[in-house]
Amino acid sequence: MLRQVYRRYVDSHRRRFLETRVNKAQSQSNSVTFLPIPHPYTIYAYFGQKMSRDASYNIRNIIRNPKAFFFEQRRGTTEFFILWIAAFGIGSVVQSAVGQGAGTTIWFLLVLLGFVPLTHSYILARLDFRSFKRLASLAETPTAEGVRTAFEKLDASQPLIRRAATDVLANVCAGSPGKLVKALEQSPETIIEKLLKQLETNDTQLIRNTAICLRWLSRDHPELCTSYAKLIAKTAAASEDAQTQQELTLALGLIAKSDPQRASAYAKLIAPAVKDPDADVRSAAATALQQVPTCDPAEKLLHHLSDDPAPTVQQAVTA
Repeated sequence: MLRQVYRRYVDSHRRRFLETRVNKAQSQSNSVTFLPIPHPYTIYAYFGQKMSRDASYNIRNIIRNPKAFFFEQRRGTTEFFILWIAAFGIGSVVQSAVGQGAGTTIWFLLVLLGFVPLTHSYILARLDFRSFKRLASLAETPTAEGVRTAFEKLDASQPLIRRAATDVLANVCAGSPGKLVKALEQSPETIIEKLLKQLETNDTQLIRNTAICLRWLSRDHPELCTSYAKLIAKTAAASEDAQTQQELTLALGLIAKSDPQRASAYAKLIAPAVKDPDADVRSAAATALQQVPTCDPAEKLLHHLSDDPAPTVQQAVTA
């Protein structure tokens, strides 16, 4: 239990430290200070102060919705309190065994138990930032070894690292997916399966990069993507990013082309893009439907798009 709490607490601060450092680097800020600033509640638990400014706001939130406050919005805080209670219990045992003179042991353990995970988080974030910078440079001048490094980083725990890794992969894969397969020296099936796992995140850029890779891999290896068509369609429908929707919709059309027996099913998967407010997404839907083997649902959807007011959509229908 405590091990899981410790890991989640470290991961929470690790992510915060990394995001702060990356944001500073991308904004080209002159400030290079990168100190492990703990969660406000951690400071309060250490020193019992510096919380007066937010105290009333926090108390109101606790009263209104304590469950959401502690377990949904403030997960890091809850985990720290668990660690705090554990330290207090250990300190009490030590005090009972050693005597009243060990009263300061409790507070020492409280500070130590907060300081250790914060320092651990800081060190891991520093290492993460080195990886991020390395991947950012590889995205500009990718090499075969760099592509393999980026592919390995898809297993990283930090979304920012995985995002930087997919930047490299998308740059190599776009237009020529064979280059990606050649550089990785792995089967296309393995590559596709690992990329599909990236669709489970909430990072918009990460999903967009993954969608670019899947679109081009679907062109050369559509038969390997047929079993994942529903996942691809679900991700496209749930995304608010137009480019992601376009890439995944085009991927569905390419997959459908290799699976004529299920043409109607693919047309239905593409259907949500036909009604999208963004003309570029509807254009992608028209292009995808052109790839779908002849079937009644696809014909009806294309007929609907033929009356679209956007010229780009009409051109895609008649292309």
